[in-house]
Amino acid sequence: MNSKIYLKNRLTELYNKFANLSIKYQYDSYTEKHIVEVLPFSEYDTNEDYLNFESELSFEFDNMFFPESVMFISEESLTKITNPEFILEKQIFSIENHNIKHTFRIEKEDKYTCVEYTYVDKTNYCLAA
Repeated sequence: MNSKIYLKNRLTELYNKFANLSIKYQYDSYTEKHIVEVLPFSEYDTNEDYLNFESELSFEFDNMFFPESVMFISEESLTKITNPEFILEKQIFSIENHNIKHTFRIEKEDKYTCVEYTYVDKTNYCLAA
């Protein structure tokens, strides 16, 4: 099995295990580095189950495909994915009703999860002289 197929399979497993994740993948042939962007940062930074999965995946990958390596990043990273080879993310859509914007993620057909709601102020203010 080549390294890209291995990573795609493992990242799909990661994506299916953690409902909130969005994953982008890119390979840099110059450095032999597989770059994986994981969003949101809160999952990447504080979710212990995610961190354990990432650690195990990195260890396995290093043992199987050295000198290639895998690097996990998030939106806080200086390294960016500019041309992703594949993307795993749930579809997102928003509905605005009575100045409240609800953002939903499509989990499965007919199943939606509200991931955010925000107040939208549409009042136009004019400065008094």
